[in-house]
Amino acid sequence: MIKASCDIMSVDVGSDSKMMNVIKDTYKTVINSNSVEIDAIVTGKGTRFGGLEAYEKSFGLGTASIVNFLEQNCGNFKSLRETNLQTGGSKKSVILKGFGKNGAAAARELLEMNSHFKIVGITHGGYGIYNQIGIDPEEMSYYLEKHDDRLEGFSKNVVDEHLIMSRKCDIIIATDKEFSINEELAKTFNCKVFVDGLNASPLTFEAESILLQKKVLIIPSVLSYSGQFICGYLEWLKNLEHRNLTILFKRFEKNLRNQFISMITKRKDQKEVYEGPTENELVITTIQEMMDQAFSNVIETAENDGLTLRQAAYSIGLNRVYNHYKEKGISL
Repeated sequence: MIKASCDIMSVDVGSDSKMMNVIKDTYKTVINSNSVEIDAIVTGKGTRFGGLEAYEKSFGLGTASIVNFLEQNCGNFKSLRETNLQTGGSKKSVILKGFGKNGAAAARELLEMNSHFKIVGITHGGYGIYNQIGIDPEEMSYYLEKHDDRLEGFSKNVVDEHLIMSRKCDIIIATDKEFSINEELAKTFNCKVFVDGLNASPLTFEAESILLQKKVLIIPSVLSYSGQFICGYLEWLKNLEHRNLTILFKRFEKNLRNQFISMITKRKDQKEVYEGPTENELVITTIQEMMDQAFSNVIETAENDGLTLRQAAYSIGLNRVYNHYKEKGISL
């Protein structure tokens, strides 16, 4: 049975915030309970029902944060230097495989976060478009919304998606569906970095083996798709505490900022009034910070232990479980 301490559901394929609201209300009716934990049994709810404004944004924010960290830290880790990407300089080219909710969100967040990227290719529904100068994801989203989610007719350059995936680029982000990339398609890829942009990897085992042989850096979904789960966790905490997340340190942030302004101006009558961050800003920056820390830990583990990033991510997770039970004196 679902409850606030286990089996906490969230938005998935075919569901949305409205469905999460219905599940919460139905649970309350069936259980006939006024427990203070009712709001915490599901996440991804509407903001009026205890959800977070940043939830929809979090789908692509986590993926964009990982790619942004990669670009900004190319010179700090051996495995990143081996991709031959460079911080700053010319814009890094990105091809998106799939332009649904996740792909569109990742594209928007990435371009907003870092000006050193450009989306040169997008595929959707079996078709794709390539433009070396760059593609505006907002324009693409608007077109798909007005044309029954069909890419055909967007321009004269719409072709079969396989032709787009074989174009040379720096990064491929796959967000369409799991196991959609087989061995034959992987052989055509001409990229330096591949990002799993799904809850489950779009790569088959054979496809991943091909990319590893081609020395392509693969960022696994367990890492790159964590933004939604971090946001869900923060919503869960908010529902358990029954308070806006800003109350945790908004006053501290406000006082610190005002003290700093006072120090540099030395004129209290001109001191700027700063009200501190909003809840939405706190959630977004928390997701970005946790994604950066996770990526850094995974890279360090991979390089120290001679593992792929996927193996390193699982290694970290399994070691945490093992150490948890070890400290409790339970043998595994």
